[in-house]
Amino acid sequence: VGRLGLLRTRRLPVTVVSGTDATWADDDVSAEHRAFLSHSHADARLAKALEEGLEQLAKPRRTPKIFDVFLDAADLAGGGELPDRLEAALANSDFLLVLLSPSAASSDWVIEEARIWLDTRRSTHRIMLALAEGDLVWERRADGADGWSEESLSFLPSPLHDAFPAEP
Repeated sequence: VGRLGLLRTRRLPVTVVSGTDATWADDDVSAEHRAFLSHSHADARLAKALEEGLEQLAKPRRTPKIFDVFLDAADLAGGGELPDRLEAALANSDFLLVLLSPSAASSDWVIEEARIWLDTRRSTHRIMLALAEGDLVWERRADGADGWSEESLSFLPSPLHDAFPAEP
């Protein structure tokens, strides 16, 4: 898999793969949040570390953050209906960042967030995939089409199985 953004350190062992050539540094940004971080609750600790790591990128010490990541555990305080608030947060984010794991693949919320993003944006251009473990493999499948390997599908939420038109 071509890795446009590689974020792998000893403290944060996550690989980030872009849907296309979109990068965090794109000039065309205007949303309230730079990224919406979709994750399963089983991966909450890693999601929090990823959020904090991204918000510290290119940030001088002792200055306010310039890169805001929406993380449901941190950003959804009580009140309001959760689905409406999630949709609003998705609509107000420049990127969808999905933390991939087997638990994310089966999480109703991660599946719904990916579905909403694709339904409203109709593109993978601003989807970034954060791989917590294993490898994403794009291959020629038995049906002759190119796509994710069976192992990769085990940690991708179902709306993303066939969403990418080519290898990211």
